[in-house]
Amino acid sequence: MTGDAEGASWLRRLVSLNLGRGVKFAAIGLTSFLVFEGILALFVFERSPLLVATPASYELSIFFGFVMNDSLTVKEKGGHSWPVRAIRFNLTYILGIAIVTACVVLLAQRGVGSVLGSIVGVLVAFPVNYVLSMTFVWKQRLL
Repeated sequence: MTGDAEGASWLRRLVSLNLGRGVKFAAIGLTSFLVFEGILALFVFERSPLLVATPASYELSIFFGFVMNDSLTVKEKGGHSWPVRAIRFNLTYILGIAIVTACVVLLAQRGVGSVLGSIVGVLVAFPVNYVLSMTFVWKQRLL
């Protein structure tokens, strides 16, 4: 019985420490996606090459997400300077990009459309990005 009680206590602590922060992180992630789409649309409207427009839009949306999370989601900054946190945040999102890309490609090979594949990829990448961002970028305790 103590194992169940310890497990429940651990889960309550995990949720209490991360629920509000996780919701903010997710909302900023959604907003960053909209920023990406808006910037990409501007590039496309200006007839920029997609090989330039897409990564530039993505990078600007990642930077937007970092600035918003750094100012709104995380109170304790973990001792790193702002530029170091920004670089670390960007590095965590490289893994996120790889996860989403892998999901899209693997699911496409099984007949799943790219939109659904990217949604699955984002759902898989979100906890990875959250944990790495909180621990690697801002040195936050998750428990």
